[in-house]
Amino acid sequence: MKPKLAPADFAAFNSFEQLRGFVRDTLCRHDRLDARQAPLYEAPIKQGGVTRAYYFEVRGPRLLCSHAIWVCDEHRILFYDSRGARFAEIRLTEAPKPDPRLTTTERMA
Repeated sequence: MKPKLAPADFAAFNSFEQLRGFVRDTLCRHDRLDARQAPLYEAPIKQGGVTRAYYFEVRGPRLLCSHAIWVCDEHRILFYDSRGARFAEIRLTEAPKPDPRLTTTERMA
């Protein structure tokens, strides 16, 4: 039996940096990791040369790897734990434009 998800929460971000910080904090809080020490990886997901989503990943000890996907056109962020189970969904009432500087997989300190 699948666990039921709580209704989606809402958030608004003025910049990509705010959104990135929120994603990092949410992933780290879920797995009880120190956000200052857990590396954050991110990459755009493109279709036809256009950025449609962003993939974020936080890695911890013991092969712990949580991730989130910001689906730009749908204005939502989906959070997944190490087993691939969704643990949260955030609907964005205001979202930044995709960051054009991020073109490949990058590690953000």
